[in-house]
Amino acid sequence: MGGPLQSLTDVIEANFGEELASFRTRLGALAHQDIGTEGVDGAVTAMIPMASVVSPEVSVEVVGFTQNPQRDHSTFVVSVALHLIPRRRPRTVYWDEADAWALALAGTQWAGVERWGTREIADGQATTYVFSD
Repeated sequence: MGGPLQSLTDVIEANFGEELASFRTRLGALAHQDIGTEGVDGAVTAMIPMASVVSPEVSVEVVGFTQNPQRDHSTFVVSVALHLIPRRRPRTVYWDEADAWALALAGTQWAGVERWGTREIADGQATTYVFSD
């Protein structure tokens, strides 16, 4: 991979490396939860909202979850939402920044990052990805 998306991923990793590492650790730990027992259907973790590295009028929110993970192979779903800050409408938004965040979040811990879908939300756009080992 190269080009603008890789450059943006590198910027995200450089600016938010500690937060990304913490999220990866928490997301990976979900595979070791007792999901599916005692009425627990899934597990979730989230990052505090971050500033967009492209648009100052946009914040980034990340949520990761899994259902019934297997110890030898786990699949995680990660949602990256780009929220427009109220009363500060940007002229343009680089929506593909969500892809760069997903790649930065996966790091080298997950071999596969697949875009699952994108939908509009009240104040922006949310893109969902599947991470697999």
